[in-house]
Amino acid sequence: MSYKVTCDQEDCPRITLTDESPYSHALAAAPSMREPELNTGNRLVMAFAVWSIPDNLAIQTALDVAKCFGGKLNLGLRPFDDAEELGAWCPGLEYGGQSPLWCCSVMARYV
Repeated sequence: MSYKVTCDQEDCPRITLTDESPYSHALAAAPSMREPELNTGNRLVMAFAVWSIPDNLAIQTALDVAKCFGGKLNLGLRPFDDAEELGAWCPGLEYGGQSPLWCCSVMARYV
């Protein structure tokens, strides 16, 4: 497996990628705002519930999709523990209780 989902000393979820392509990125959980790098280029962000086994298994699918695009799409993997964490980096994102959540950005416009 090329990824690992854990919690840090403060019990904050995190994902670590090992030997993955440079266009796949581990993002921090519960950021106070969207990272500037997410405002450029074509991005696919998968927000996954750390406590969901299906979500954790979907990480490999996301990594495989990114590889298929060969660098034309940057992948971000964002762990979350509570849906309230989603609004800071993607305002307007609606969480209907199902995950993972897939957010696509084309030239900094999230759809």
